[in-house]
Amino acid sequence: MVDRNVLLAIVVVSLFSLGCGESPVAPDPEVGDQAAASLIELLDGVCFVSNEAVEVGHGRFQKFIGFGKHGFSCGYADVFAWGTAVYKEEGRIEGVVQGSQREVSGRYNAATDELLWDGVAYRRELPLDTETIEEGRAADNPRIAPLVDYLAWKHIKIAYDDEADLWLLDAHEFPDVRITFWIQSFPVSASFNQMYQVLGVMEGDYSFNRDARLAISKPECYKDGQLLAETPNGETIPQLKSWFYSYQAADAPRSWRINNGVRDPENRQIKNFVAYFADNGIDLKDEGHGGWRVADSAGPDGIDYSFHVMTFPEDASEEQMCQTLMGINLAFELNAPARIAISCLRGEPGTIQEKIHALFRAYRP
Repeated sequence: MVDRNVLLAIVVVSLFSLGCGESPVAPDPEVGDQAAASLIELLDGVCFVSNEAVEVGHGRFQKFIGFGKHGFSCGYADVFAWGTAVYKEEGRIEGVVQGSQREVSGRYNAATDELLWDGVAYRRELPLDTETIEEGRAADNPRIAPLVDYLAWKHIKIAYDDEADLWLLDAHEFPDVRITFWIQSFPVSASFNQMYQVLGVMEGDYSFNRDARLAISKPECYKDGQLLAETPNGETIPQLKSWFYSYQAADAPRSWRINNGVRDPENRQIKNFVAYFADNGIDLKDEGHGGWRVADSAGPDGIDYSFHVMTFPEDASEEQMCQTLMGINLAFELNAPARIAISCLRGEPGTIQEKIHALFRAYRP
């Protein structure tokens, strides 16, 4: 979700830039004060971030500061403040923080495009280039594909409409309603401020998953080609947002793929595993939620055998996979080389059960 404080910082900078902030503002520079006027022109609407994390209060944070014609906004983490500013010659800026009335000052170096403010060194935040923004919406984007897999595992089905160049949400509660939305991705190297700036100029109300570097727009619902004024009541759209917020990308500190495995029946690893069993005379039927049942045609003894299947990414270690399985309230057997695990079979002991275990242990994709 978009950080409200950074958004507020951008809004306040815009207000100061327009001269319509509610706080008292400094007078316009006197006619002939070309140095101050030039400095305002250079800094108006520009946002800076500290070069390094700064020790503040109970931790270390990266600070940000933005300038308008008459004031500035600044903050870190959940702390936000603004104040008035007076621009002077040689890049000097003097300000007063509203509320505390604390006096602050700094100097902008136009040659290096660097700011020294209140004893902290800052650099300008540059916007992402247009190509990066446009590529973020592509269906084959490597950052979006894992999100699609994750949502499918959570039983939220989305698909890309090539002709309309947007995403469709399959909501079973509304078979006659077409639900569309955008997915926006950002490179791992993008800073939070850069991503906020991009979303601020794009159409649609976006929800932001900062750690995953992804954003989705507010879904729009159409019936008979007409946009509905209100979103129909149901579970699918709220679940889409909820699981989107909880999603962790593969480059996050701990991947959801390692934490939870993958149980989506459309997952390539699971599809290959099911095909392997079919080639060896055992037909498996999807029961949903990661469960599989041996089809009646494969069980001449009439016993109903069922189990769960989980897969892991190729770079998952055996220790990581074991830790994941230990945290599940269900007994699993792991085939580490194949990066796959199955739960203990439910059903009476018999030849089919023994064959399933033998095939599972011998499986190598």
